[in-house]
Amino acid sequence: ATLAVLASAATLMLDPPKHLNATDVLMLAWVGAWLVLTMVLFNFAASVNIKVTRLPALLAAVNFGFEIDHNKAYVVANMSTGDAGLKMYNVRIDRVAILKV
Repeated sequence: ATLAVLASAATLMLDPPKHLNATDVLMLAWVGAWLVLTMVLFNFAASVNIKVTRLPALLAAVNFGFEIDHNKAYVVANMSTGDAGLKMYNVRIDRVAILKV
């Protein structure tokens, strides 16, 4: 159903009629709202990925009272070498990836 609406909206944009009826306007508004909400969702995912990237440095700076905490060092090393974050099609979502779309 969504693909049919997008195809109809693309047809309206590529070959616009002389006047739009209420259904066409509603469909174009729906597609525009869907695109805006999708971009907002990707922007929030990018901000979460930025915070996940900064998390190992934050954990390394926290002092738990031990002189040398090997468990904390292991967790920080594991987090910094791992590729944590939100991805789509194995591409990490960041602001550059959003702008490429």
